[in-house]
Amino acid sequence: MLRIPRKSETLRRPPRLSETAHPRGQVIWRSTEHRRWDRLVATHHYLSFRCLFGQALRHVDTWEGTWIALLGWQSAALQLNARDR
Repeated sequence: MLRIPRKSETLRRPPRLSETAHPRGQVIWRSTEHRRWDRLVATHHYLSFRCLFGQALRHVDTWEGTWIALLGWQSAALQLNARDR
């Protein structure tokens, strides 16, 4: 049997992103954050992930304390036979 909710039980519209705090980006430095970043990318990236080689920069965007985006940059390979020919 379908029950119609009372007016007091109706759900409020979730706030729009523009009505709340804006996402914040930050570079992560702590090893615990590095491990979390690596684990999340390895789990969710469509090409998989092993690690960032050489000099690397890990960036995370947060919204209300929740990680919503991960970005990573690394230095180019010093030697790469296919490229160096």
